[in-house]
Amino acid sequence: MGKTTIYNFSNLEDPAYEAKIIRAIGKNIRNLRQARKLTQEELSYKASINAKYLGEIERGEKNPTGLVIFKLAQILKAPISEIMPYSGYSGLLLEVEKLFEGKKPDDLKKAVKLMECFLNLVNDERETK
Repeated sequence: MGKTTIYNFSNLEDPAYEAKIIRAIGKNIRNLRQARKLTQEELSYKASINAKYLGEIERGEKNPTGLVIFKLAQILKAPISEIMPYSGYSGLLLEVEKLFEGKKPDDLKKAVKLMECFLNLVNDERETK
């Protein structure tokens, strides 16, 4: 596997890193909105923001203010931590998510089962040492 990207503040000077964070925020907002079965128009109306602006946020084209993130979190009944990109091992999780992107549900189930078997083997090996 390639280099794991871990979010940390030392990279904030890098515009590519900033763009990655902004895209992750937008994706998290979109996923939460869709999970709540809200349209962009419904969510933007409740948050008192323009629907076009919400679309730009979700596509990672605009950087939402803290107030907008706060409003969206309240409306989506989600902690702000669910909107913000993960840190630590989440870089690895983002890489895994990329691998799963666009795959068929049956393929995903097989991959998850394989990962589960692999992790069980690793666990068993640790316990025997």
